[in-house]
Amino acid sequence: MSSRLRRQPIPAIFPAPRTWLLDYVAPAARQRSASAPTTAQLVSWVRTFVLFHGKRLPRE
Repeated sequence: MSSRLRRQPIPAIFPAPRTWLLDYVAPAARQRSASAPTTAQLVSWVRTFVLFHGKRLPRE
């Protein structure tokens, strides 16, 4: 791989990108051998749960 194609590290002055819970739910469910409809329902349930509780972090 040439040096111009390598990914350069992000400078420390930029904040880390936010990670969203829903980005992890579907792959984790699929890794546990859940079917596609079950995975979709789980993502829907988690989204509803988070919205119901006002998008607060657990430590709040």
